[in-house]
Amino acid sequence: MSDNNNNMQPIDLAEALFSGMMTEEAPYEVFNKDSHILLQLNNGFADKLDEMVQKVAGSKCVIVQISGSNGAKAGAEEAALTGLKARVAAGGASFRVFPGQVAPAGLASDASPDYRTALNEVGLVKFGELVPEVVEVFKKCLISSLGAQLKSDIQFRQDINPESGLGTEDIYSGTVDFEGGSVSGAACVSVSPETLRKLMSKMIGQEQEEVNELVVGGVGEFINIVAGVARGELNRQGFPIKITCLPQVVSPEFQSMRAMDTPGAKSIQCFGSPDGDLYMELTFFS
Repeated sequence: MSDNNNNMQPIDLAEALFSGMMTEEAPYEVFNKDSHILLQLNNGFADKLDEMVQKVAGSKCVIVQISGSNGAKAGAEEAALTGLKARVAAGGASFRVFPGQVAPAGLASDASPDYRTALNEVGLVKFGELVPEVVEVFKKCLISSLGAQLKSDIQFRQDINPESGLGTEDIYSGTVDFEGGSVSGAACVSVSPETLRKLMSKMIGQEQEEVNELVVGGVGEFINIVAGVARGELNRQGFPIKITCLPQVVSPEFQSMRAMDTPGAKSIQCFGSPDGDLYMELTFFS
């Protein structure tokens, strides 16, 4: 950032967003994180154009959040926004405006998807707040979408320790990697050979007598279904992610080498079905 910003209070932008520190007392407030600026405009901001330009000088990105305005000065406010955009663009920074977006407490549901997307794209979403949302989306997608594909009633199980099941059974796993602006990681669905055989018999519509190549490949399709639907739902909510690799199938003898053993924040959950248990692991790398 330029020296013009040295008088700004050094507040972490993500913390400001999610701890409710933003107010409407001043005509405008500036929050900076790694040269990405969130500029909150309140009543009276039209009179502060030159001052605001100095505050955002040298930034890479300016996201403008209009929380308050004065109807009597609508023309002056529009002119100030136009002037600010022109001067920011002249400095090579991107400029995006979101009218009526009050900084959300946590990941508030009333924050528009476009606004959440803008913050996520430049890494300004608080990581600790985002992880539970990603976990919940993957969980719901496994129960609903995979359950429908397998013609099986899948339910979340809280009565067992999922790590104990993963540690004692021979399992087949399907894994994919994903990444987005504020979060990246790996998703994995694991099942025992017998559960996999039963589930694939339902999915194919023909009884499979043994765990053959067709059956083993099914666990890759399981995670492909879950991750694909989860990606669409997260995109809809304003947190776009992309799947960065094709599903990988890991057989029991190679479990120690799978990507889920990479250090990072983890969520491990167990799901029950009439045909046996399934396990889902999410590991977050950022």
